This record gives sequence, structure tokens and C-alpha cells, in this order.
Amino acid sequence: MRQKSHNKIQSTYWDKIALKRERELSQQKTSWPAIKEMEEFFEFLNPQKNDRILEIGCGTGRYTMPLLQLGCKVHGTEISALSLRMLRKLAKAEHLERNLSLEATDFENPKKCQVHFNKYSKALMVAVIHHFDPPKRNTIMKNIVSSLKKGGSLTSLEPNPLNPFYYFLYFWRFLLNKQGVNRWSTETGMLYTNIFNLKRLYRRMGLVDIQVKRYAFFPSAFGKYFPPILLINDIITRTPILKEFSAYIWIKGTKG
Repeated sequence: MRQKSHNKIQSTYWDKIALKRERELSQQKTSWPAIKEMEEFFEFLNPQKNDRILEIGCGTGRYTMPLLQLGCKVHGTEISALSLRMLRKLAKAEHLERNLSLEATDFENPKKCQVHFNKYSKALMVAVIHHFDPPKRNTIMKNIVSSLKKGGSLTSLEPNPLNPFYYFLYFWRFLLNKQGVNRWSTETGMLYTNIFNLKRLYRRMGLVDIQVKRYAFFPSAFGKYFPPILLINDIITRTPILKEFSAYIWIKGTKG
């Protein structure tokens, strides 16, 4: 019952996000700081044409669509049915559906995940680990790693719980009831995603050659209104001690 409740909260929340994302796309609201952030993250991910990529929690395709445009073959999983429908529609509109397959799954059942065994050169998770139900976290991660070929990589982007701005943001959205749900109820797992825990999780899954990068300090979206923030972010994330409070943690490991 607890697991159903956890996934129901997550699914309801991401359906709301999908509707918001649809409005943003219709109004062409993707900002240049967001584009810059994605470009730098892709340098870290290092996708190549014809890569077979497993994307866990693909959402409405913020990262999926650029990967398809690069010529990658993407299998996206998601628990929000509305997000999957929207992504399928977007891919079809850009004639990219040939290299896209989608699956409504929480990636928790090992038997159902056997079809993916040893299949992908890369796996990608953007702000997903902190949404896993803690008792299921290791199982989900094992299923993801088992889907990778030997030498394949798992790359994740996670919020850094040491960054203070998240707490102000969540409280503000709670007061305004943004997206029709208490944001904190979907984000408590962020307290887990510090660098120490992420590295330990990756090692526990047998991943090697672990790389970590810290990105931004102030949310990059602010750069749309105050461009110097991007330069400030770069300086802070290169400064000892201060960089520990970065907004994001990027982590990548290789299946040995």
C-alpha cells in the first residue's frame, strides 16, 4: 500500500508538470540559460550518434528530444502517462519517432526489466534518484545497471541538498500551491542526494571510474533576468568550500 501511495503521489505530480511543460512549449519559453545548461550536461554525458540510451523518468522529453536530434536511439520510461503521450506527440511532430520507444513503468520489477538486460550503451536519469521510494532504491538501480552493456555508463543529474535555494523555493511554492501539490511531498528524497551518498550508491551497484561535477549555485533560470549570474555560478563552483553548495550534482559511472 505504501508503494502505491508513493508512486501515486509522484505520478500525479508529474502529470501536473507535463501540463505546465505543454504550455511552455506552446509559448516557446525555453530560455537560453536552460539551453546552455543542457549543452554543458551533454558534454558530461557524451552522447554519440546511434547510441542506444535508456532514459529513466524521461518526462515530456526535455532531454529526450535533443538526444533524438543527435541521432541517438532512446528508450524512455516514465510513470506519468500524460508525459508519455505528450513526448510521443512531440517526437512524431518532428519526425523523430522512429528512434524512440516508450514504456510506462517504475522500473522496479526485476522480471519485467529482463527484456532490457545488457542492451544499452548509456543510461540517463535527470533529477530522478531523489524520487525513488527509498526501500526500492537499490532494486531500481540494480535493474538500471543490468540494462547496460559492459563499459556502458550511467549518468545522473541530482539536486544538491546543501544548496539553500531549494528550501526557499519549495516553501514559496507550498504557500502558492503551485502545480496543485505540496512540492515538498515529492522532493523529500533530495535530502539523500549529496555527493557522499551518490558515490556510495554508484559503488554499491558495481560502477567504476566515477566522475562528479558540480553545476551552478543560483538556479540557472535566473540568468534569463540577470545574465551575470551565469558567470557568478561558474566562479562559485570553482571555489573550494563554496562549490560544495552547488545547485546540481552530476555523476557518471561505468559498468565494469
